[in-house]
Amino acid sequence: MGPMSRLTNPFVLVAVASAVLAAIVVAVVIFAGGIGGGGSTSTPTPAATATRTPTASATPTPTGTPTPTATATATATATVAPTVQPTTKVYRYQPTLAAAPLPLSSDDSCWSGSIASQRADAFRCSVGDNISDPCFSFQRPEDVPPMGVMVCPHDPRVASDDVAFVYDLSQLPSPRSARDSAWFMVVDGSPCFMMTSTIGSIGGVAVPFECGQFFCSEPAGSGYMTAECGTVGDASLQTRFVSEVWK
Repeated sequence: MGPMSRLTNPFVLVAVASAVLAAIVVAVVIFAGGIGGGGSTSTPTPAATATRTPTASATPTPTGTPTPTATATATATATVAPTVQPTTKVYRYQPTLAAAPLPLSSDDSCWSGSIASQRADAFRCSVGDNISDPCFSFQRPEDVPPMGVMVCPHDPRVASDDVAFVYDLSQLPSPRSARDSAWFMVVDGSPCFMMTSTIGSIGGVAVPFECGQFFCSEPAGSGYMTAECGTVGDASLQTRFVSEVWK
C-alpha cells in the first residue's frame, strides 16, 4: 500500500483529524489561561489615596461666664482751682489840676459842707449855673493863702472831667463831718454816684447811689465789698460786687 493509500484510509483520516482538533483545543485553553489569569500575573494594587483629615477648627470652648477684664478706672483727681475772691479797690481822691482853674468869680461859691462826701475838705459849691458836690479844696505851691483852688470831679477816674476854680479858702464853711465815706463806686462796671437830693429806698433799704439803670446801698464789707441794688418799683434787692470805691 502506497502513501496515498494510507492517507485516504478513513481510519487514518479520522485519527489525524482527532489529533488536530485536540491540538487546537489545547492551544485555546493555554491562550485563555494566559488572558484570564491562569498565570502569576499580579493584579496592580491601586495606590493608597491620601484621604485628607479635616483640620480641627479651633472652636472656642465656653469657660463659663466670662470674667470682665479689669479696666483701670481713672479716679477723679482733677485739681479744682481755688476760687479767688476779687478784692475791692479803695481809693482816696486827691485833687489835681488836669483842668485849668477858672478865674475867681463872684458867681462861684461854696456855702456848705458836701452832702456826697463826708471828708473835711469836701464842700458843696455852685460853679456858674451848676451845683457841684463834692468839691475839694486844694492849694498849689504858688498859691498865697488864703487863696487856693476848688476842684470838683465828676467821675474821679477821668481827671479831664474835673471843674476847677480859684477860691478864697478862708470863706469855706465848716465841713458837715469828718469821716471818710464813699461818694463814688463802680458796681458791675457801672459808675455809681452818691445822690445829693432826695434819697429813696427799696424794700426798706436806703439806696443813695444812682448807677444809671439801678440804685444801690452804701458799700459794705472789707476787702470784698458788696452793695444791695435794685430798681425802682421792684421790692427785691440783689447783692452785687463793688469793684471800686472812692472816698
